[in-house]
Amino acid sequence: PTPKGDSLGVNESKESSFIVSNQVYALNDRWLPTKGYRHEFDITGGTLKSTVSSSVIKFDGTVEIFYPFTSSVGSKFQSSLLGTIIEGQNIQEGDKVYFGGSTLLRGYPDDFFNDDWVFIQSMEFQYSQSNSRLFTFIDAGVAPIFDGAKLGYGFGYSQVSENTIVSITYGIGQENRLSQGKLHVIFTSRI
Repeated sequence: PTPKGDSLGVNESKESSFIVSNQVYALNDRWLPTKGYRHEFDITGGTLKSTVSSSVIKFDGTVEIFYPFTSSVGSKFQSSLLGTIIEGQNIQEGDKVYFGGSTLLRGYPDDFFNDDWVFIQSMEFQYSQSNSRLFTFIDAGVAPIFDGAKLGYGFGYSQVSENTIVSITYGIGQENRLSQGKLHVIFTSRI
C-alpha cells in the first residue's frame, strides 16, 4: 500500500479477474420480434488476495425464443439465471441479485426480492399488429428465499413509434388479488 493507505490500515492486496460474454440475436424484428431467438450470457470472476483470499463468480444469462402460430399470434419463452458465488464468505447486500418488477418476475415491485441467485422462466402469448402488441404472461421464479416457486401473471401492451417504445404491463403476484397488482410502465427512446 501507499504510505497513506498504510497509515489507514489498508493491507496489501492483489486481484485477478476474467470476463466471458456472448450475445446472439436471430430475431425478425429488433423491437417487436415474433420469430427467432436471442441469448446473452455474461460471466465475470476472479480472486482477491489480501488478509483472506476469496474467489468470486457473477453470472447473468437469458435465453428468449419467439414462436409464431400465425402471422399475428405467437408465443415467447424466456429463461433467466442470475447470481453471485463467493467462496467461503456470505454475499453482501450489494452483490446480491435484485429482482421483481418490470423485467424479472412481473407482478411485484421493482427490486422487491434479493438473494444469492434466481432462476426465472416466463411464458407469453402475444397478438401483434404492425407496430403494437397485446400479451398475457406468467412468470415463475425460483430462489433460495422462496419455498417453492413464486409466480406472477398478467397482461400488457407494447407500442413502437418513430422515436419511442412504450410498454405497459399489469402484473399480479401469486398472493395478491387483482386489485393489488402492479402497473409497470417503460418508456424507451429510439433517438
